[in-house]
Order: sequence, then structure tokens, then C-alpha cells
Amino acid sequence: MKIIEVMGIFLLCSGNLWAEDPQVVREQMWKDEIAPILKQSCVECHGERKMKARVRLDTFELAIKGGKRPGVIWGHPEASRIYRTITKPRGTEGAMPPGKREGLTDREVAMIKSWIETGPADEIPVTPSGLVPPSAGASGVSRVDAKSSAPTNAVTTNSPIDLAH
Repeated sequence: MKIIEVMGIFLLCSGNLWAEDPQVVREQMWKDEIAPILKQSCVECHGERKMKARVRLDTFELAIKGGKRPGVIWGHPEASRIYRTITKPRGTEGAMPPGKREGLTDREVAMIKSWIETGPADEIPVTPSGLVPPSAGASGVSRVDAKSSAPTNAVTTNSPIDLAH
């Protein structure tokens, strides 16, 4: 009986040892769920034939890359250009799809959000003004730790002035 209990505890504690590689899961979700949504609503203007705003959404790799800003920052839909763009209120600048074209359904938006949240989170690259920079790792860019939202290069002190606030 003790062997079974020990094995059960081991399996509970190490449940992720046999979990699928997050990249494989992300690519499968892309193939099964995300690509069909983007093909129907976005690829006409953001595909191989036409590439508005230097953004292509017809392949996994190019959708992740984005244009001036990263298309996807894993674990952070609010920092991912794809998600921010599809959740902008209709009629506002940059809302997609533009014009009178029908936007994505709530279910489709939720699927894209879930896809971005899959697997371990990336660090969010930010500029001193708090914006995601055109290219992560550029000079003058600090990185935000995905777990804390505090810049990883932040200086913390315990001086009386700091404690007074």
C-alpha cells in the first residue's frame, strides 16, 4: 500500500513531466483553431498577396513576429499586438477588421486569447515609457519579468525616503 501512495504522490507532484511541449501545443492550436479564424477575417489584407502595416497573419511564424511590434508575446494577450488589435472598439483607429467588415465573435477573440496564454509566459519587452518596442532587446530597453511586472533592471532601495511614501 505504501508503494502505491508514494507513486501517487510522485505522479501528482510531477504532473507536468509528461506534458506536451508548449510550442507543439501552440502550433497545433494555430493549425486547428487560430489559422482558420485569421484566414477568414484577416489574411485578405495581411497575407502573402497583400501585407498591410507590414503584418502577415497567414503563417504561424509571421503572425508571432508581427510587424513593427511583436504579434504575440506568449502569456500576455494585453501586450500582444494581435489581441490588442482585435479587441479595440469598433470604429476606433486601428480596430480590425476595418470599416464595415464584421469583427471577430466573442468566441473567436477568446480562442485567440487562450492561444496566447498557452504555455510559459515570455518576458514583456518595454521601453521606459511603458510601450512594447519595435524590436525586443534594442538599446535602452528594459525587460519586465513576466511574474512581477517590475523591470528586471529596477533599482530597489530601503532608504528612509523610499519608506516614507
